[in-house]
Amino acid sequence: MAILKSIETPQGVIGTYHKIVNAQISIPNSSIEITWNIYASPEAREAGKNILWQERETIPFSDLTVDPRVGLYELLANRFGSALSGGMGDEGQKPASTEMALTSAAQVAPVAEVVEPEVIVPEVLVTDSAGVLMRVGGSPFSDK
Repeated sequence: MAILKSIETPQGVIGTYHKIVNAQISIPNSSIEITWNIYASPEAREAGKNILWQERETIPFSDLTVDPRVGLYELLANRFGSALSGGMGDEGQKPASTEMALTSAAQVAPVAEVVEPEVIVPEVLVTDSAGVLMRVGGSPFSDK
């Protein structure tokens, strides 16, 4: 999965293929920082060419319809093999299945095309309120 869109890098080179390589959730800052690599083209990436540029964007939780922490608790309580699998929420309920999506308040640019239909879930680093960094997720699929 990637986004195709022509963007000029700071060096003046046009990149068209944008691949997310990291997403980090900051609980204390109530935000998600997404990092992606910019390649000249899908073919350049597949051929193992170097990235042209790396970009980052921070998205506040307020731009989401659901607080991502809810989804993380759901992941841990419902994921087979997790140490917390089968656990109950702190109010006695099993964490429900949750879908995270952007709210209409978010400034979202139209996407020209999304490629590679299989879903690749990047590993997510989560910092809790005590500043402890934890790894969450990671796709069971290999990243092409």
